[in-house]
Amino acid sequence: MKFKPAFSTFILLLVGLPFLFSSFMNGQKKAADTLVEIYRQGKINLVQELVIDQSNLPTEVVLASPIDLSLDSAGNIYLLDFRESDIKKFDLKGKFLQVIGRPGQGPGEFNAPFSLAIASDRILVWDMRNRRLTTVSLTGQYLTSANLTQLKGRPWRVKALPDGRFIVETKKTYFADPQKPQEVFLELLSPELEVKKVIYSHSVWENKFIRFGEGGLANVPLPFSPRVHWDVLPQGKIVIGYSENYEFSLYTLQGEEIKKITRPYQPVKVTKEDQKNHFARMTFASSDGTTKKGAPDFIVKNTTFPRYKPAYRGLLVDSEGNILIQPYLKDKEKMERTLDVFDSQGNFIQRIEVSGIKGSLLTRSGLCWQGKFIWLIEKDSEGLPIIVKYRVTAWPKKN
Repeated sequence: MKFKPAFSTFILLLVGLPFLFSSFMNGQKKAADTLVEIYRQGKINLVQELVIDQSNLPTEVVLASPIDLSLDSAGNIYLLDFRESDIKKFDLKGKFLQVIGRPGQGPGEFNAPFSLAIASDRILVWDMRNRRLTTVSLTGQYLTSANLTQLKGRPWRVKALPDGRFIVETKKTYFADPQKPQEVFLELLSPELEVKKVIYSHSVWENKFIRFGEGGLANVPLPFSPRVHWDVLPQGKIVIGYSENYEFSLYTLQGEEIKKITRPYQPVKVTKEDQKNHFARMTFASSDGTTKKGAPDFIVKNTTFPRYKPAYRGLLVDSEGNILIQPYLKDKEKMERTLDVFDSQGNFIQRIEVSGIKGSLLTRSGLCWQGKFIWLIEKDSEGLPIIVKYRVTAWPKKN
């Protein structure tokens, strides 16, 4: 009898071991299933999970020109359609729910909307041709609008913060003085669209303006000029970089720089092929009203190319707060597939290769994270717009 307590303890240990082992293995599996652990494999594969196209919509609803998308906390998808001037809402399985907004100038109506962001209970839309910012509820009820007079420049991109506020990227061009560079601002807005603070600003040379005739002003894009890249971290901080060098910083919402991260890199020269491709991608309307490929002579004559490309061409924060940067590389095909991964504190983790999609991930329109999934706006084999959901997986290892 005196050995019974010890024997009972032994039995309990035996019974508990499988549970402890199972818990340990589940913990190990969970840790290995984070995006960081997937990145540490050195190569990720994007596996198509879901496609939304015209077949998901009623016949009277047209998927014409999707330009941006975002998700709410329930996983519902909000797709901004530039040409149709509306928002198409789907559930997390791709089932069509409703159309929000319509073409027009009245409350809750849009005219060529360009960017949207989802806060906890509202949608912010940059309504480009109506020259205003508008918020509506998640079911489409009009809330408020704000004109552009309070902003430093013209809106370009909007993002929501975890606390329900918004950041708007604006750009100012000094048309009266074409010799001045443009300015980029990151402006903090309340949920009611009141400007609270300019978090960040930087001069950029994205375009060159040349006067001609009496009062004429021509815009000439400046290829491979450094850009301001930014995104929102989950904890409410912001990561901002100016790509002249391989560096970026973490900022508070008050505009205070918390930490600056620099990384060595090999500058990549701008080649003759780069210059040729820059002009080949252009189109312009000729005097006879037809659209022609290539750049007009005026653009070719007045375009200047830098000797080197910027350090990187894109920056993005994933759903776990990791910072992804696409560096410029000499090998263009390799560059399209390459990302540098940093944690939310700016510590370098891994350079990775991305497979499963064509082209660059970070330069896609409408890219939106949902856990270990990525939503992208793409085109099918016939050139029609589609929305694709990809699962982020580690590249299968060979046995």
